[in-house]
Amino acid sequence: MKFVTENVLNYHKKIHEKRVVYNCQFCATSFEQPKMFKNHCIKVHGRRVAIDGSDKKFKCKLCYSGFSKIGYLKSHMKIHKEDQEAFERVLTDDDLKYLCSTCEQRFLSMNILEYHTNRNHKEMEFEELRRSAFDEENKKFKCKLCYATFKHFSVLNSHILQNHQAEKMLLKSTIADEDLKQACDECELKFVSTSVLEYHKSRAHVKKEKFVRCKICSKVVKKYSFPGHRLTHTSEMNHECKLCYLKFKLPAYLQNHQKRWHTS
Repeated sequence: MKFVTENVLNYHKKIHEKRVVYNCQFCATSFEQPKMFKNHCIKVHGRRVAIDGSDKKFKCKLCYSGFSKIGYLKSHMKIHKEDQEAFERVLTDDDLKYLCSTCEQRFLSMNILEYHTNRNHKEMEFEELRRSAFDEENKKFKCKLCYATFKHFSVLNSHILQNHQAEKMLLKSTIADEDLKQACDECELKFVSTSVLEYHKSRAHVKKEKFVRCKICSKVVKKYSFPGHRLTHTSEMNHECKLCYLKFKLPAYLQNHQKRWHTS
């Protein structure tokens, strides 16, 4: 390939650098930074995910954790004190009898599986609400901030993280009637804050032709902007930079790219 300037050529060469990409298993989003990937899964999907340490040079052969220095790995290996002998031999598929039901990775022993689970698949942030949030009459989980209901608890957990960040700590305490100071002028319901009230109104009282709820992330967006929002959940790249030939999901992403890298 040929390019119009050396700057564009140098930018293009970055594509050929070996990079680790973390693909979200719940939507089509990808990340280059493991921390951003983990934060995305927690905030958007209410799930904690395992990262196998493939971006690290030194890797534990038992639990697949990765480390940037050999000293860190040696210190970590002491954690698996009941399986030390396994470090001295070659492990086969037949040895890996313990399956993680969350990510389907397999391990040598129950101890290692439990370590992996505690490290990577801890309970969702609001797991303690699972029982109290369940509405026996409707067989659904109800948000006690905005009263929205969900068939699965994981969706409720994701809903809280995405829509009630400012008030989420209130869920761990008792909400009394006197705390419900924001009344809806379109129904009899009351709420703890203006932002929860506004979310309720956008969800329950807007005209359907003006707003659409995304079935993937539950976000409510204006109908005219929904096609663009929907593209954020796909892997389609239809907008190409004519200078370096990179492709983007949205025209806005392409414009930002051009302003950042090709203004000179």
